[in-house]
Amino acid sequence: MDRLGMLQKLSASFARENIKTETILIYLDMLRDVPDNLLEYSVAKCINTCRFFPTVSEIRTVAAEYRNSVSPNPIKPWSEVDREIHNAMRHYGVNDVVPWSCPLVRELMKDRWRTFCEMTNDEQGTAYAQTRMAYEGMCRQKKWEIESGEAIASLPPTTRQQLQSSKLNDSVKMLSNKFSEKEKKE
Repeated sequence: MDRLGMLQKLSASFARENIKTETILIYLDMLRDVPDNLLEYSVAKCINTCRFFPTVSEIRTVAAEYRNSVSPNPIKPWSEVDREIHNAMRHYGVNDVVPWSCPLVRELMKDRWRTFCEMTNDEQGTAYAQTRMAYEGMCRQKKWEIESGEAIASLPPTTRQQLQSSKLNDSVKMLSNKFSEKEKKE
């Protein structure tokens, strides 16, 4: 079902409220960044749970709750990562395989674990500061990947297909590099 059809179905489900076509068009515009699958889920959930025609905000809330339940935020705050590293140092040795809690932490510690285990307590302060800076950089990159992925997912199917062509991919890469350079300057 297309996006307009989903919102027409929502409107038809609340027929007593006499929702105008203009309202549906406004909703369509205001929800354009919500991916199709999330919009479809949100509309179905609102039809089944709302007593009155839902606001754009209510639909967005349902979409966000569903998205977070399916794919929780992979970015942990540094305080949790720091605690995880300290706990791992107490329980695992240099040659042990540490079951890191998420892919970002695993990637962060891939080349640092041996070094951390072999340091004295006096040397660890600088290493922790450098590790924190590296982690924060990884988080910024991951956040950008998530946001740009969601933006691409919300595009119409034909536009997404065009983006997958090699010429546009090169343009997107070029733009993302410029964005990264601009962000570094700020």
